[in-house]
Amino acid sequence: MRSFWWVVVVVAVSSCSEEKPPPVVEKPKPSLPPNKVIPVLPPAPKPEAEPPESIAEFPDEPTVIDVSSDGRLMELLLADPGEAEKQLAQLESPNAWRVALLAQFAVTRGKKTRDVDAEEALPLVEQADAGVVAVGPAWVADEQVPLMSVGKKPKQLERLAVNTPLEIKSLDGATATVSVPIAQVAVYGATGHQPERLVSKHLEGTVAVSALTATALDVNELMARAREQKDDDAGKLKSVALWQRAWRIERSARTRDGLLRAGWAAERASTVVLAALARDFAPVSGLRFAWGCNADAPPAAKWVDVAKGAPKVLPKQACVSGVDARTVCPGARAAQKKSADAMKTWLEKEGVAPKSWLRFTVDARDRRQVFLVATPVEAVEGCDEFEQVTVEARSGVVRRLSLPLGVKALEVWVPVEHHLSIDYSIPSATAEGEAVTWLRSREKYKWTLSPRGELQPSLGMGTESYDVPGDVSVTGLALPPERSCECQPPG
Repeated sequence: MRSFWWVVVVVAVSSCSEEKPPPVVEKPKPSLPPNKVIPVLPPAPKPEAEPPESIAEFPDEPTVIDVSSDGRLMELLLADPGEAEKQLAQLESPNAWRVALLAQFAVTRGKKTRDVDAEEALPLVEQADAGVVAVGPAWVADEQVPLMSVGKKPKQLERLAVNTPLEIKSLDGATATVSVPIAQVAVYGATGHQPERLVSKHLEGTVAVSALTATALDVNELMARAREQKDDDAGKLKSVALWQRAWRIERSARTRDGLLRAGWAAERASTVVLAALARDFAPVSGLRFAWGCNADAPPAAKWVDVAKGAPKVLPKQACVSGVDARTVCPGARAAQKKSADAMKTWLEKEGVAPKSWLRFTVDARDRRQVFLVATPVEAVEGCDEFEQVTVEARSGVVRRLSLPLGVKALEVWVPVEHHLSIDYSIPSATAEGEAVTWLRSREKYKWTLSPRGELQPSLGMGTESYDVPGDVSVTGLALPPERSCECQPPG
């Protein structure tokens, strides 16, 4: 009897166990070979913050300047190196590092150039690509590579910047015969840093094969490698070399910041000061405003100023300037209305659409940027006989243009949206912060417009001085605000 009940119990337990899921069996972990080290990958760099696109987005000037703090001194070197130099000179008991920085400022101010010297004793930056092995597209991988003419007595034609694109025509041992495009005209689109179209001349010559690479250098990759370097003397020096290469390819706030801080970590006063003083933004000349062009797109071969009247026939590929785009008030004189109607009819007949352009020239032999700011101007009082305007600096919109490798007088065309109530300024400064400080300083004053579109300070009887920050040169062109028809006398 006891045996029977034992069997029943066993069967019942077996039946219940079949309804449960099978137990999870853990897979054995693979054993590592002796002395095998698991690699620890460096953390991915944080995405770079987008640069400010308006003057209002830039931080305000520091109210407290304390160069005894390393962090604040680096911020001041980036924002206003002239003020940083002044504050260093006023320290009562500077440490050895600040004395070295001040001495380097004096040395650098005495040089003709304020660029980072290519001759600095820095380690080479290894390329991911071993080099070129066949004809076809390639890029310059070294600093200031000489392009030599072909012939028995070669001479230097050009010095090529790092990442300059070229075409290899043939290889002869350690020498490559190449064709290099040198930009003469750069046409930009409505947005973007790079030109949409280039008109170039091609120089043919020879360069060392060792100075070329089959793939272009990537700025983000160089910056990531710079951050991964070891925290020792060799690693800090290698980081400086990588940041310098990145900065030479992309002259921007982020690469300047990285180069200066890497030089600080390596205690290289020359790198810190030269990175602070080198001008990212090139000066321009010959700034002109085209109300419209009769060609599909610039470059236009001719300019026609219609301020004093329009010609009977507009040449082909021409741009028109001097158009008064302001509204003709109902109370305007009959002659003024007639002139405005005639100009409108002529522009329509010649096929000139109101698509405005800025045109200027710039030295593009070195890789730099152009810092273009469009700032609204407003009439102080529309009914005053003596017209004055104010500059709404914090409403300025920023446009950064990266220059291609080009000729000494590269012709640049940029489409612009506004043809009234706007000031187009192109400051040449060490860095963005210095340029922004200059632009903001204009808010304190009233201005008048010259016939050429230049803003001139309008100083009142009680004004004793006119002060804007130095060490910044600016090329600008202002267009008048709209007319006020409220106080227009009857025609």
